[in-house]
Amino acid sequence: DENIHASLPKEGFVILPKPFEETNPDRVEAGELFDKDIMLTEAQWRDLSLRKGLAYESSRWPEGGDGYPRVPYRFADDEVSQAAVRAGIAHWEQHTCIRFEQTTNINQPHLKFQKDIGCWSYVGYLSGYTTGQSISIGDGCSSLGIVVHEIGHAIGFYHEQSRSDRNDSIHVNEENIIDGKEGNFGREPHHRLDSKGIPYDYTSIMHYGGFGFSKNEHLTIATVDPRNQELIGRSGGLSHRDKHLANLMYGCIDKWLEACGMSRDPCQNGGYTGANCTCVCPQGTSGSSCEINEQDYFASQRSNCSVLITSPGTITSPNYPNNYPYGLVCAKWILAPECSLPRVTFNAFRLTYCRDRLEIRTNNRYDGNFYCGTSIAPGTAFTSTTNELILMFYTRTNYQTGWSANVTFVDDPNCSLTTLPPITQAPTTLPQTTQAPTFLPPTTQIPTTLPQTTQAPTTLPPTTEAPTTLPPTTEAPTTLTTTTYHLPLCHQPRKHLPLCHQPR
Repeated sequence: DENIHASLPKEGFVILPKPFEETNPDRVEAGELFDKDIMLTEAQWRDLSLRKGLAYESSRWPEGGDGYPRVPYRFADDEVSQAAVRAGIAHWEQHTCIRFEQTTNINQPHLKFQKDIGCWSYVGYLSGYTTGQSISIGDGCSSLGIVVHEIGHAIGFYHEQSRSDRNDSIHVNEENIIDGKEGNFGREPHHRLDSKGIPYDYTSIMHYGGFGFSKNEHLTIATVDPRNQELIGRSGGLSHRDKHLANLMYGCIDKWLEACGMSRDPCQNGGYTGANCTCVCPQGTSGSSCEINEQDYFASQRSNCSVLITSPGTITSPNYPNNYPYGLVCAKWILAPECSLPRVTFNAFRLTYCRDRLEIRTNNRYDGNFYCGTSIAPGTAFTSTTNELILMFYTRTNYQTGWSANVTFVDDPNCSLTTLPPITQAPTTLPQTTQAPTFLPPTTQIPTTLPQTTQAPTTLPPTTEAPTTLPPTTEAPTTLTTTTYHLPLCHQPRKHLPLCHQPR
């Protein structure tokens, strides 16, 4: 089919370019860049203490005469897109108190914007670079998000995915990383970074997408919650948490509070006071002080394509049976009930060959098998080996109609929901022969303590003083002998995910 195998877009169709972090292959391969787009000084290569944001005050740009941080810059050649650079600078100035000032004085630390191969930058303020530190805005690097990202490095931001606390949010598939590039996925201990208490941010302009340094076109970075996969690698501009962190790093919020005559910041739930003396609130909150939590920060920014599914039904690609849109990263996270396995059975499957792909995860929640073209025939079923099955849909074109599948749940043969057998010896009644009676007969010779267990008879001893019937229950002791039953795995209460599939 010429549409499925098309290499060039027809009118009305779109093919997205590759991510900007793939614009530097030669420099990366030569070992000149770290983490794809970071140029390091010799000292920084020796001590990679660069994690978002830099912990050292000396790495931040100094204040100018007005008390606000000042970043001199110039254009080092005529090839670089000055319009793109100025747009990126304006974006930073709009959302922070950092001021950029074009200069002709080349004998001072400053930024030199140039058109080199790809997109890259040094990290932070380099006081020793008295003739300037370079930022390359090369071919394919002129979008707002890319310029903002590279300026972010220059003001002291490193990549979000390298934070020391990243393992609670992402999983690195080391088996998919190009041999020798594993060092680009390192993380640093807490003392080498200063994130000012800002939580991990999938939406950060400093977060790479999922396929960086992949040797097999599988994910190298997978989000712990698969629905958040679509949030990483965005390039639209600074996220709320990016703005918050930059303003904390450079003391902007304190400066604004002082200018506004405010003794403390009244903003709640991750909000902060901005330059106009009002709260800058994160997504998912509302109210003059961000006091109303309406939705989770990430959930408020996800598309309606990435969803959690817990009941049987039919799922489809967006717009099905019409063409799906380009630029999708869409998750269908299917969770089965206790002691069941999820199954998807396809009714139709038609994607653009190689450019658009469906990933199906049936035994690894962070990595699966990829399908494209018409490689899944109608009626083909996929059954998970665990209680969850994840579909990840990635598109770079809008050529085809997509897919439709039915979700069902089947019994897990390794798990049983049978009830416990009936208890034959109720704890509230006396055992007949296996232990000494717990009720004492009415007699004037009642001992003040129970007899020692070593002397307890295995059967009731004959005695003329023993009662022929059990005494009234009102005389029973207040403590009873109980039996501890060890339940099978399926009956052990666990937190979060359904039972049976929790590692023990």
